[in-house]
Amino acid sequence: MENINHQQQQYQPPPNVLITPPSEKRLFKNKISFISSGLLIYSAIMYAVVFGIMFISIFIQGIISGIKNETPDIDAIMNELMETDMGMGIAVILGCLFLLLFNIKRVRPKQIFEKRKPMSISKFIMLVCVLMCIQLPISLFDVLFETILNQFGFSAQAAIESSQAGSTTISMMLYAGFIGPFAEEFVYRGYTMKTLESTGAGKGYALVISSILFGIMHANPTQSVYAFFAGMVFAYAAMEYGIIWSMILHIANNFLFGDVMVFICNHIPESTADIINWVMLIGLCIAGIVVLIVKRKQTAEYIRTNFRTDKKYYSWTFTNILFWVFVGINIILAITAINPIETAS
Repeated sequence: MENINHQQQQYQPPPNVLITPPSEKRLFKNKISFISSGLLIYSAIMYAVVFGIMFISIFIQGIISGIKNETPDIDAIMNELMETDMGMGIAVILGCLFLLLFNIKRVRPKQIFEKRKPMSISKFIMLVCVLMCIQLPISLFDVLFETILNQFGFSAQAAIESSQAGSTTISMMLYAGFIGPFAEEFVYRGYTMKTLESTGAGKGYALVISSILFGIMHANPTQSVYAFFAGMVFAYAAMEYGIIWSMILHIANNFLFGDVMVFICNHIPESTADIINWVMLIGLCIAGIVVLIVKRKQTAEYIRTNFRTDKKYYSWTFTNILFWVFVGINIILAITAINPIETAS
């Protein structure tokens, strides 16, 4: 009996039995599935936390109102939660913690926050100009998009206005200006772009796909377009100089050019605010165009070097089921923001 067991332990498969390694396509699509599943769970955590806080707030208010023999004002509770953004702040923090643990074996925090090329003041200013250059074309696109929708009896004006509105409370400002940008950069330029970069498909591929996912995530028919182009600037900054710089750019976009400008314009005459707004939009657009013209050779060389990605990688990405589940959910949410004109708020 001992001899038989010894022979079984020493058994080796015949030399002609080969173990086929996973194909390149399978390994690649596994990474896309990993990214997409992580983003889906991250989104689920966010919605669960937000709706959970809403439910708890309504439940507590209902108890208090019952003790006072009053009818709870559900609309007031919902508006207060939306104005504070407390739920979103907690949600993104928990979501980021999940992705940190979910991704810990593939991309470690040290890799996400690694320093790359040094950033100079002139380079940063040029990146700001290119980033803000997008604002004017997108503002015109918003008008065109709304005009086309109106011809068919629909409107996305509420979604457009919500994306352009500034913060109305300190907690909302902290979320929109600082917590949100930090979390979005961690998720889309850290977790997402770093994993895409590790596929071997090239920098250009990682920049484009992470920016598409970033744009889609906003689930807003017009803001998603802006987010894609802004995402390309953020992604370039993170790829070449480090994620800290994309976070700083994102904060500048949301806080300085968002909340601060809206606050100033809300406290001066409307005609003056309109002039300041258009001067800033046109001036920054021209500045961004000048930067692109001056740096056209370097830009063209960067594109030639990094954007010659084999088409198979895009094909494998755009045929991944989980990728389209994430995209599809956010497209549906974006469509719900388009309402018939007679009921549009």
